[in-house]
Amino acid sequence: MKIAFAQLNPIIGDIENNSKKAVQSAWKCYEQGAELVLFPELFLSGYPPLDLLFEEGFVERCFQTLVDLIPKLPPITIFLGLPTKVENQIGKPFHNSVAIITNNKLVSLQNKHLLPTYDVFDEKRYFLPGPVACHQMNGCKIGLFICEDMWAQSLIEGRRLYPDDPINALEKEHPDLVVVISASPFSRQKQALRETILQEIASRIKCPVASINQVGAQDSLLFDGGSCYVSSKKTLFRAKSFEEDVVVIDTSAPLLPLLSPEQELEKALVMGIRDYFHKQNFSQALLGLSGGIDSSLVAYLAVQALGAENVLGVLLPSKITSQESNEDALALAKNLKIETRTISIEEPIEGFLSALSYKPKAIDLPYENLQARVRGAILMTLANAEGRLLLATSNKSEVAMGYSTLYGDTCGALCPLGDLLKTELYALARLIPAIPKRVLTKVPTAELRIGQTDQESLPAYEILDPIIQELVVNNRSVESTAQKLKMSPELVKEVFIKIQRSEFKRRQIPPLLKVSAKAFNVGRVFPIVQKIM
Repeated sequence: MKIAFAQLNPIIGDIENNSKKAVQSAWKCYEQGAELVLFPELFLSGYPPLDLLFEEGFVERCFQTLVDLIPKLPPITIFLGLPTKVENQIGKPFHNSVAIITNNKLVSLQNKHLLPTYDVFDEKRYFLPGPVACHQMNGCKIGLFICEDMWAQSLIEGRRLYPDDPINALEKEHPDLVVVISASPFSRQKQALRETILQEIASRIKCPVASINQVGAQDSLLFDGGSCYVSSKKTLFRAKSFEEDVVVIDTSAPLLPLLSPEQELEKALVMGIRDYFHKQNFSQALLGLSGGIDSSLVAYLAVQALGAENVLGVLLPSKITSQESNEDALALAKNLKIETRTISIEEPIEGFLSALSYKPKAIDLPYENLQARVRGAILMTLANAEGRLLLATSNKSEVAMGYSTLYGDTCGALCPLGDLLKTELYALARLIPAIPKRVLTKVPTAELRIGQTDQESLPAYEILDPIIQELVVNNRSVESTAQKLKMSPELVKEVFIKIQRSEFKRRQIPPLLKVSAKAFNVGRVFPIVQKIM
């Protein structure tokens, strides 16, 4: 049997155009001899549709679109994901379904069995589960899983979440092939984990597994594709990562290699920026260029995503800004071939101080925050005036500690580095020749007062980042974090308290691009008002 992957990038809610892509891709696969074409989970609606599902008529439109497209498809078997309505008035109102279409007829619908409610997922809010099943196709018995169904045996946040294992049901059916229809979000090095689990399933059920995965970015979530065909011992075929790939499985072709951690991280962030802009019909970005590591990396990623002609770097110097910072910002812009503008913030700062009758002290937090807010106001005004989207440049270390100014450097439409620790972004930036060497070696500073460095307010990032990793990503306590890292409990407690007290700031930052196992604001929900320590 010739199987094809329609590894596509849908737009949530764009049912008509998602349908057109489905028809075009199915015919392309048919012309290459495919007998079975697989589409990602909830492809017609896009994944995750969230509360769009509750919009009157939305799910009905998805199903009517399915009915309308079936006669337009080639006369083969197609597995296509969409939400469907539960007809009775008991339980949740919808199913996460896969339509099995053969020879232009809807043969059956299978509904997702395991509904994840952890991290970024909240599917039990919307969906009613259904049983796993096998489907006959030209004398071949095909078992079907829908995304989470394949993860039943996996440890999620340290424990098995499901007493029920859908693999047991398929084992008893002895299928010839297992198909997995997924929209599985990206996190670093997840592709290798997926393939390991798929090989284990192939070993248990004693047949090959074909797994299709969505590609593209939807708000903060990134989907890396990497659809694959595996046996019990190895991966036999792998589709491209981080780009659409409509392809017939060819196990005789050279296997595409897994990406390195740095390659996949860069591709993920670039894809996230590109889709955030293009799916909303924006093409032009701007950002504040400070001459520091964060803005340098964001500028580079924006250029890769949107093209140099669509990126504007704005220098916003004050009397505190060093000559070196301006030089480094301009050198980066020259290397990237992007337009720059320089706007001094001194005059508006003086206007605020005069209006407030405020005289700054030598060390003055309100004055420092005022500088950041003036910069934010200028950048937002330019964005509004020119139809651009502003990219924020904060990183995960700063977001964790609240080391940012609300309505200042937190302004923007998207925060690409918001799930990347400072040490992680340095590791990525060192591989980018366009970033001036001095940017990589100078001491990090917000330059809001003379001689200021980040380490006056924060532990060194080499110390801070492992603490954040344990407290936030691994959910460790202060005590076990201190013990594991062999650090002072008082230091870890201080970091923990700052993380907890900064929740109100995190609720007000732009969407970030999730690349780790646990990201702020996406799958990590804490009360703002609380007293845990």
